[in-house]
Amino acid sequence: MFDRKLTNAAGGNVSVKVNDDYFIMTPSFMSQAHLCDLHPSQILVLDKDANIIEGDGKVTRELNMHMACYEENNEVGCVIHAQPLDSMVFATLGLDIPNLSEASEKLGEIPCLEYAPSTSQELADKVRVQLKKESRVSQAFLLRRHGILIQGENIEKTYYMLNDWNGMPILQ
Repeated sequence: MFDRKLTNAAGGNVSVKVNDDYFIMTPSFMSQAHLCDLHPSQILVLDKDANIIEGDGKVTRELNMHMACYEENNEVGCVIHAQPLDSMVFATLGLDIPNLSEASEKLGEIPCLEYAPSTSQELADKVRVQLKKESRVSQAFLLRRHGILIQGENIEKTYYMLNDWNGMPILQ
């Protein structure tokens, strides 16, 4: 993610649902401290109550936002929060991202949520409200002044959505 400019040193995090009881998640400051280059021991295994079962590091401060995605749709298998170079223009300006290319069709328009401070319960609540508007597994939206949040069926499909969106022709 970091090498492809799909996130930056300001942050980002990835979580994967293993089953209803366990999640795998990148640690807090994955980007700032490690530039997304993590050792396997730094990947955290959490139970559904966010207790660390295995792994070195602290739980991401965006845990509540990730868990909102899993709680709202049981079919969600992965959540990625990132700050892609291109999406930050839209997020900073508070603009929705229109569907501009074939590669981004599966996401449709990407709405920009109203501002809420990063890592806050208020932001997680705004995410939850947005998720209730549509029950699709694959969804993406901008977090005003903060980045993008994408949820999908599994890590491969979710990452591909992040990668596909970043290549939209209008921004090249």
